[in-house]
Amino acid sequence: MKSLFHTSFIQYFRNGIAFRTVVVAGLLFTTTLDASPDGSPIPEIKFYPENPAKAVVLTLTFSKVEPVSFDSAVVSLKPAGGYPDGRPDVGVAIVDVYNSSTNSFTLFSPRRIRVYNADGTDSEKLQDSSQSTINFPFEPDASLATITDNLSASDVLVDLKPIIHDFCVGHLADPECYETDIAIASMGAVDPPPLVLLGKSADFTVRTIIDNNGPEAKPAPPAEEKGVDALFDQQVTNVSQGITVAPSGVTGQQEFGLKVGVSRTNDQTYVITCLEPGLQEATFTSTIEPLSAAVIEPHEVDTTVASNNTKAFVLSVDCAVPVTLNNKPHSFPNSVNPDKEGDIPVAVLTTEQGEYGNPLAFDAQTIDPSTVHYGVESLASYDNGATESHEATHIKDSYELDDKTRDKDLDAVMHFPAKDTGLSPGDSETCIKGKFTDGGNTFTFYGCDSVNVIE
Repeated sequence: MKSLFHTSFIQYFRNGIAFRTVVVAGLLFTTTLDASPDGSPIPEIKFYPENPAKAVVLTLTFSKVEPVSFDSAVVSLKPAGGYPDGRPDVGVAIVDVYNSSTNSFTLFSPRRIRVYNADGTDSEKLQDSSQSTINFPFEPDASLATITDNLSASDVLVDLKPIIHDFCVGHLADPECYETDIAIASMGAVDPPPLVLLGKSADFTVRTIIDNNGPEAKPAPPAEEKGVDALFDQQVTNVSQGITVAPSGVTGQQEFGLKVGVSRTNDQTYVITCLEPGLQEATFTSTIEPLSAAVIEPHEVDTTVASNNTKAFVLSVDCAVPVTLNNKPHSFPNSVNPDKEGDIPVAVLTTEQGEYGNPLAFDAQTIDPSTVHYGVESLASYDNGATESHEATHIKDSYELDDKTRDKDLDAVMHFPAKDTGLSPGDSETCIKGKFTDGGNTFTFYGCDSVNVIE
């Protein structure tokens, strides 16, 4: 009677004992042989020194004509197996989230089979293709597996983080899975300048506060006493056309050791350049995520819990038009005694584009006097200091900065109480800030000039 089953054998040896794996109609049977029939060296099977209770099992397809490909993966609750020494047909390399190598080994190609013939001889055969599994110990911090098929001169990268993450979401009680709540508590600009002059740049610091809200009910990687490691991203979006922001954000910045109840400050510095006058905006969005895929957040297992990993805020930048200020026209060095002097006369000059280095032409007649503040920079730039004594601008052809000539332009002369300017001995400059209209739009103007404080 003819056999209805195709039978093939794979033989290997360990510690003087020969093993034969018999494949019958797709079923595997392993038997023990008394000895190596040909006296050849007995290959050692490499077993992992500390087999954990779980293994990552990858299913891959190896082919004669196609590159090796990844098909699927699971986490098995059984320990990882071992592989016999032999030809390095296939290489496996594992790296963790810190980009450190954690495991590597080689094995026979699953395409390689040994066929035992009816006449007692045997021969090796390479199948055209074979789908097979490769397993290795579960590592909570594992990130990437590189499978190299030397027979087809190809490799495939397998992202292990989704595999580990999905397992831990469903197995929070597992000792190698970990639950904690990493959150963006708040964010905003640190002491932002009140304005940026048109054509100029200023540094802005965006501060993000990161919290670990726990719980940390069990020791698990990363170790409880060391806190949780995380990845921080920050993106800059929705930037108004009137400004530029550099850089455009940060990606993959590591925050190590986030401990429960201890807030972490993350500061990022940006350079903002004003290209057009007016109020401009940019949106800054911060995101924090656990570095290890084995760390699970509450919202991932409970749909009623909102994610708090992301927060955004809108930064407003007032791009002001530079103007030319002349303190005490027709006088120099602009001496002022704040304790004895009454009003300080000043002139905001009407200028052409490029005059005195100003990037735009400015018509001083368009100033709204009710918005103007004058004094030391720390007061005037924040809309504090002295206000116009007469609540009006006096339009006249005032003296230019040389305090000798007049250019026949109509300038805005104003008067401010010296006692309200914030001037004190040692100060050498006063500034003026206010609003003006142009084409139906309202913009901020700003300018400064020297002063000599006397007592």
